[in-house]
Amino acid sequence: MILSTLLFGLFIKVKGTPSTVMFLLLTLSLLLLLGAGVATPMIDMEAQISQLKFMLMGHYIQFDNQVLYFQSKSIFDVFKIMITHDYIQMKFVGVLLVMFSVFFPLLKILSSLAYYFNIRGMRENAVTNFFVFKSGKWSMTDVMVVAIFMAYIGFNGIIDSQLGILGSESKGVTVITTNGTSLQPGYYLFMGYAVLALLLSVFLAKKVED
Repeated sequence: MILSTLLFGLFIKVKGTPSTVMFLLLTLSLLLLLGAGVATPMIDMEAQISQLKFMLMGHYIQFDNQVLYFQSKSIFDVFKIMITHDYIQMKFVGVLLVMFSVFFPLLKILSSLAYYFNIRGMRENAVTNFFVFKSGKWSMTDVMVVAIFMAYIGFNGIIDSQLGILGSESKGVTVITTNGTSLQPGYYLFMGYAVLALLLSVFLAKKVED
């Protein structure tokens, strides 16, 4: 299903306005990608000592696979942490996070369905038109995708740097460190949603022209 929607842009260019079946496949794929993207971990941050070995009173002491730091969070995980925080500022940021990453995209998808099938004359509704054609500027999904990627680059560099210092300054101690920071499926799912959402806007714009 997802593969078929990735061909959506090429289909528009070659064949003109796609069929209702293609539109429904695209919409369903968007819902699946959005749900999986916000519920699945987006980034893992891990700093680990793979091996720590030193001599104590004539005997070698060795520790293996000691995790110094690990975090794996999805958008929903971050929201739960923020909304239960004592500070009102953190609660406010949590509400904004879920609003712009979940509710705005979801309303855009539902409004697109109402617009396409013109349910109860919704094509003339100002709110529907806002979510279909203008909400992309407010949902900030593309900005979030880039921000998460930049956070990954930043955390990866910091962990590499600090682990390198730990290994180089340990005299008489053998330290082998591992940086396990990595982007997780949630990031790619959410990025897939952002790309397909753009194709949905292209499709609906062509429908207006037709």
